[in-house]
Amino acid sequence: MKATITLRVSEYNGTPGLVIKPSSELDFGINIAPNSLSEGEHTLEFTFTPQSEILFYITGKNHNMDTQVDQYNNIVKDKHIQITNLHLQYINIGSNAMYKIGFLPYLGMNEQVHTLVIPPMHQWCYFYLDILEKLNA
Repeated sequence: MKATITLRVSEYNGTPGLVIKPSSELDFGINIAPNSLSEGEHTLEFTFTPQSEILFYITGKNHNMDTQVDQYNNIVKDKHIQITNLHLQYINIGSNAMYKIGFLPYLGMNEQVHTLVIPPMHQWCYFYLDILEKLNA
């Protein structure tokens, strides 16, 4: 099945790489090298299989050199990727919904894996209703 992901890429000492790895060997993931994406918004496509997992992580970030902080240790500039939208075949999941279902859409630590569990196809209706219920809670 096809998926579309919309990202906001932030740059500091370059941009991070991105890996999107579906758990099924039959699916096409994404492996983008560091400094290949420009800063800004990007839309990418990949494939996935229902009743599987999709792994997301960034590469090419040195935590000591790729985050700028002010005198109070507040982050001023950071090399990271924010997932703003994920469209899985029939289901559209915005970043607020991702937080509600326990998926952190902020990819800011090098090779820290974020896993999205995809239910079986016959449970997609319940999956979507659960997202809507959590958004309205």
